[in-house]
Amino acid sequence: MVQGPSGGFGVTDTKLEGAGVNARQQRLPTVGTIAKELGVPLHRVEYVIESRNIEPLGMAGNARVFDEAAVVRIRSELARIDQDKAGIL
Repeated sequence: MVQGPSGGFGVTDTKLEGAGVNARQQRLPTVGTIAKELGVPLHRVEYVIESRNIEPLGMAGNARVFDEAAVVRIRSELARIDQDKAGIL
């Protein structure tokens, strides 16, 4: 496990190596890192991950790590939830 410059963790994973990606260069944020970057509470990120069945790329010890596509999807789903809430009130 390698901590990246932005606080995400890198793991050696055969999915990454098979895709020709150097795991030490890949930014793989944890749930907490994603929440901090998006400026939202941890439970909101957890809710989106579980309710939208977003799979982690791998594990770094006990922590789930996600790729950039997952972070984009989480950000998008949170925005959609906020828009839906704003429309109801």
